[in-house]
Amino acid sequence: MQRISEVFVDSYNRSSTVDLILFNPFLEEPLSGVVVGLNSARCEIKLMLEDEFRWVSLAEIVSIN
Repeated sequence: MQRISEVFVDSYNRSSTVDLILFNPFLEEPLSGVVVGLNSARCEIKLMLEDEFRWVSLAEIVSIN
């Protein structure tokens, strides 16, 4: 969890892209974006994708790069 937090904060501070794999019951979902918001109360991050924003729950994340 510490490593994940560091990657998110780094992405937020430097506007660098993070690559995530999200859990999906049928197929893992790859997702790339820049962290533009952190909601620690709801355990979510807000990612800026190519043309939209998306809130992602930390519980959905399988892996991160």
